[in-house]
Amino acid sequence: MAGKRILFRPLLYAAIVLAAGGAGSTRQEQRQTSLFAPGLRLEVGRQPGDVAVGDVNNDRRIDIVTANGGGGDVTVLLGDGRGGFLPAASSWPTGGPKPHRVALGDVNRDGKLDIATAEHDSHDIQIFLGHGDGSFARAPGPPIAALSAGRPHNHGLVFADVNADGALDIGTSNQNDHSVSVLLGDGRGGFRSAPGSPFRVGRAPYPLIMNDVNGDGKLDIVTPDVGSNTITVLVGDGAGRFSAAEGSPYSVAFRPYAVALGDLDGDQRPDIVSAHDDITLLTVLLNDGKGRFRPSPGSPVDIGERGGDVVLADFNHDGRLDLATGTAANHLAVWLGDGTGRFSAAPGSPYSAPRGPWNLAVADLNGDGKPDLIVAGVEEGSIMVLLGR
Repeated sequence: MAGKRILFRPLLYAAIVLAAGGAGSTRQEQRQTSLFAPGLRLEVGRQPGDVAVGDVNNDRRIDIVTANGGGGDVTVLLGDGRGGFLPAASSWPTGGPKPHRVALGDVNRDGKLDIATAEHDSHDIQIFLGHGDGSFARAPGPPIAALSAGRPHNHGLVFADVNADGALDIGTSNQNDHSVSVLLGDGRGGFRSAPGSPFRVGRAPYPLIMNDVNGDGKLDIVTPDVGSNTITVLVGDGAGRFSAAEGSPYSVAFRPYAVALGDLDGDQRPDIVSAHDDITLLTVLLNDGKGRFRPSPGSPVDIGERGGDVVLADFNHDGRLDLATGTAANHLAVWLGDGTGRFSAAPGSPYSAPRGPWNLAVADLNGDGKPDLIVAGVEEGSIMVLLGR
């Protein structure tokens, strides 16, 4: 099948309904979504376990891509620039690999976004090259192996240029190996292991994030280590190698599950927020400017429900980063930051969400300069789009 153009299976475009339960929403429900317009629910494939956003058809409008682990496919929804979406004319075949994670990036530098997918129980990363119109073709050759041996269990997939050569590289979280892999891109769609990869982190790492945490202009890696109750920070040397940062790993509450990075206290350095599996706490770690972290004065934050994926954005437009997370109670919890690393619940939070809202994405979907949210409902095969007010 190498190089063969992949035809999309038809997708049903769901009728737009209110996130709180349809056109008959009460005034109370409308009040509770005051940060956002009433939500739009869109059908995607079975068990959408990950969601990514980007302009896949080069029309300068944000599109949505979901990895549907239950159906072995990917859904591509093309945005109209006003917050509405329709399925692309073509999509993934059924019966293939079951993508657990998805990432968007231009791997061959042709100006068109490509897709990378990773399976939960495989070392393989599959690349699909974009045609620039919302359709994709499987890249020639075999999948890319993040690891060469061991029982696979992958919980992370990111694109980033870790060696500053202008070509995108790939990072994965290898839960059973207690490591992260870094694969260097050649700018033509090929990848090879970085020197020293895989790199050791804590036990059972969940999704990794890459950012410059120590201000040296080189990308670093942060992982939540669900098996050792730690957060690991690896500093990059700018050539694709990584080593443990001073003070890392950081002991945190039970089973850190997902992390987000952003400047929470206005010092221009990325801080860390982590959700925790099986408990209702969020850990907040503030950066000292040199890539060392300490708990914020208000950490941990008890949001009252167990959270999943965390995203940061200024949802109330006060110049301070806020956070959103999907919860085990099928809610979307939004907490407002005060600019010092403390948080308080947004009015009406938690809001209604699809069942299994474990993965989120944030982007300006309608071009009004306000952050919007995409919530993937893994248990019901849909996503919810919430436009910021």
